[in-house]
Amino acid sequence: MLEALDAPVYGYGAAQMLPVLAYHMKTDFSSLEAILDDDPGKDALGYSNLPVRVMLREKAGSLAEASVLITAVDNVQPIMTKLLADRPRHILYPFNLI
Repeated sequence: MLEALDAPVYGYGAAQMLPVLAYHMKTDFSSLEAILDDDPGKDALGYSNLPVRVMLREKAGSLAEASVLITAVDNVQPIMTKLLADRPRHILYPFNLI
């Protein structure tokens, strides 16, 4: 489903529950460029059971041509505020996809 988008796709929010979200979405998030996060302590980390890496938001550059999936569903409001300022091509909320 995420593979069908014709632009780079990022996740936003390196949440602990990402593997659970992956299970329910029936994906391993391998189609994502990275999971963006604002915490410098998470930069270049990953998940033991998912083939996707965490990257600082600033390293991604402009999101104007990208699609962004909110992957930290417990922090939707602050993430949405940041994304609306960045104006990515698409903002995807996972509960509309499950």
